[in-house]
Amino acid sequence: MKRLLWIGAVIILVMAGLGIFNYYYYFPPKLAKAQIIEQAEKQLEKELPSYMRKHSNPYMKTELHKLKILDVRELGQKTYLIFKADVEMPEANPGYERPFQVGTYMLGIRLVEGKPGGIVLKDGMEFTAEMISGANPVECGLMPDGVFYGFCKDPRVDQVVMEMGEGSNIQAEIQNRVILAQIPKGQIGLTLHFYDKAGMEIEQSWGMKIAFVSQNEKYYRQYNNYPLEWWNMSAEEIDILSPGMVNAVWVFPDQHKKSLEKERANKLIELVETGIPVIFVGMKDLKQLEVFSLEQNNILNGEVPASEIEAIYLATNEQKGLQAGVITLDDEQDSPVLMKTLNLRYQLDLPAKAKNKTADAINGKVETAIPRPVTPAVKATVTGGGRY
Repeated sequence: MKRLLWIGAVIILVMAGLGIFNYYYYFPPKLAKAQIIEQAEKQLEKELPSYMRKHSNPYMKTELHKLKILDVRELGQKTYLIFKADVEMPEANPGYERPFQVGTYMLGIRLVEGKPGGIVLKDGMEFTAEMISGANPVECGLMPDGVFYGFCKDPRVDQVVMEMGEGSNIQAEIQNRVILAQIPKGQIGLTLHFYDKAGMEIEQSWGMKIAFVSQNEKYYRQYNNYPLEWWNMSAEEIDILSPGMVNAVWVFPDQHKKSLEKERANKLIELVETGIPVIFVGMKDLKQLEVFSLEQNNILNGEVPASEIEAIYLATNEQKGLQAGVITLDDEQDSPVLMKTLNLRYQLDLPAKAKNKTADAINGKVETAIPRPVTPAVKATVTGGGRY
């Protein structure tokens, strides 16, 4: 009997020891990057819907779309992945009005550990942010162990400098618009600075800044109720615009002709080449953009009937050449013009629809959040970990 008790005690001790060892020892993954991404996507698709109860508006039904692993990278002999998942709120729970919402996404990080035949995703964090109203050109988070991660929402960001409380700086490396760096544990007073390729600092913005080129309110009235930082101006004032002032330019019908005069067209080209899309709201014919001397293969969707066109855009393609296309009317979107502007400005592929769409939801499920108090996230110094 005593022998059996001893054997049982030994087994319990061994199992406890293995558990402690497994908790503290890190097993690096043995798979290739593509295999890690494939397995991680499957795990996250199952895991993320439950997090919507914690990170979403408690009065909205929420869907996740287009989960994407932004990068898989090693830091301090451990492997991490950073992911982004587009979020939509197609309708409110009974008794609540659905607010205007577009460009919301979840950004998160996970530690990737190996196991027999695959991987397991461990310690991490996530938060939701918005393209349209986010203050920072880079959305960032800090883990309690000092792992710092971020996603360069603004594609102009080329350098990130982290200024610590004691005056020392860390310059973080950017790959695939993702930042991953190790900060000394317990560091407080971290201040972030973002720079473009020319070394110019990119400042915070408390909303998407759009110049309305119009002198007639009847043209832009239907667009001025969006949560934007906007102002109206004449075509003659286009010359004063710079990439630091605006995220996009919307030209309305009363200013189309003047905006397409050679001198002002050259200024619009200058803005477009720095990543600022120009939208000609109400324009129906791509031939009106002849002043830009577009190559035929850079004119998209030219066959769309005029009756279906809401606007025409001018932007750059992947080769940085000028490209034009149409924005079509869509009753299932809050604003096709605004959605296309977001996609062009931030070089992303946000969900195409924003009303009552369920077909593309992950697993076809709609998660209903449990009502609870919500504290809005703000930029702040975080002690021990959190969102920046």
